[in-house]
Amino acid sequence: MPETNEKKRPAASAFAALMMGSKKNGGGTKSAKQQKIEAAVEIGNKDIEAVLQQLGALPATAFTCSIISKGRPKNVQANLALFKGTGVVPTFIIGKGETEAYKKNGATKCIEGGGLCASRNAAIELVSLAPQIPLAHVTFFSTPVSHNRLFFQAKEEGNICLEMSDDLSQCKVLHQDIAWERPGDLSEANALAKATPQHLVAPGNAAGYIEVQMREKGAKLGGVYCTQNEGQAMNSQAVSEEAFILGDLMVIDPESTPRFDEKMSLKEDYDLTAQHLHLYGNVLRSNRVVIQAQHYTNAGGAVADRTAVKEQYNIAVMRHKWPGVFPQHTTRGENEVNMRWGSRSKLLGGKKDVPRPDAPEGWEDLRAVLKDMPDMADEENAKPEAVVEEKAASEVAAEVEAAPAVQAVE
Repeated sequence: MPETNEKKRPAASAFAALMMGSKKNGGGTKSAKQQKIEAAVEIGNKDIEAVLQQLGALPATAFTCSIISKGRPKNVQANLALFKGTGVVPTFIIGKGETEAYKKNGATKCIEGGGLCASRNAAIELVSLAPQIPLAHVTFFSTPVSHNRLFFQAKEEGNICLEMSDDLSQCKVLHQDIAWERPGDLSEANALAKATPQHLVAPGNAAGYIEVQMREKGAKLGGVYCTQNEGQAMNSQAVSEEAFILGDLMVIDPESTPRFDEKMSLKEDYDLTAQHLHLYGNVLRSNRVVIQAQHYTNAGGAVADRTAVKEQYNIAVMRHKWPGVFPQHTTRGENEVNMRWGSRSKLLGGKKDVPRPDAPEGWEDLRAVLKDMPDMADEENAKPEAVVEEKAASEVAAEVEAAPAVQAVE
């Protein structure tokens, strides 16, 4: 073969490869991979609509979709491709001064947010501040919901908040019409996943599948399975009501009270889940919706702020606010946690004698942070006084000395 001076194209991530060869990056035509994905999503959307109608789910246009993004304008075209043919145009909530770059890459609706949690809250307010459309006026699966003028720069497309990460590349629904029975082991679960009808769908249709189950259970926060492993998903019951809701795709009732804690820079989705569990008693994780996202490796976004020091600080904040709920993850290292709502402290209405660790240095008083949650702010008044009085001062001092300390980090 004759030698050539042509430089070999460097390997790209799966997400970057999604748009390789597209008109937007000068390649002239869409890549074969992109064409294949779009065709699969088109088929999946048509197939899932029959399921959604049977379940009484809302159409994709019933959701106001916001994509939380920062420093990733090159992801815009791949993001928009996920919504092709649904009548939904997402709003990009982005960093300060990034509007021009995002619009240059194809975004038509942009709002400059702030930090990660401020941007996430802006997505909820985008819906909660807008005039609400009675569901009786929503036409299911035929014509888009009528647009109302919104605050900021966006237009209202629905009553329910759908927010997602800008590095989400795939939504898949594994739907069974038959009753689920727990597989004997993971091999059987993997086989069950392969045998279950799988629908590659747009985010709005995934949200519809989640939201109808939220209504059934009375939850105000919903989401997807926590990993990309379809076998593990099928090894779990169809829904979980006390499980962590992953921030990569969240369905949020805008009339709910909790908001993302803007003093946190990471693990804010864990904290919002805990707020909903404490206030409303449940959340809704659909273990039949599986997504793919690259939030640990895709440059920009929260990844740019992800350091061990910041991870530990935010973990300390969560353990201070939610004692007993967030033990260290058993296999994924010191910067990861498990969520165990059933292990919450008696201070939170649980059954465990778990003291509240001190707040990390710089964290404001708990009552100021949770001023809208009086039941937690007044928890000290709820302690059984008789038990406290029976203890000698030396015993109380010993307990304080033995309480697990949280290392302050800067």
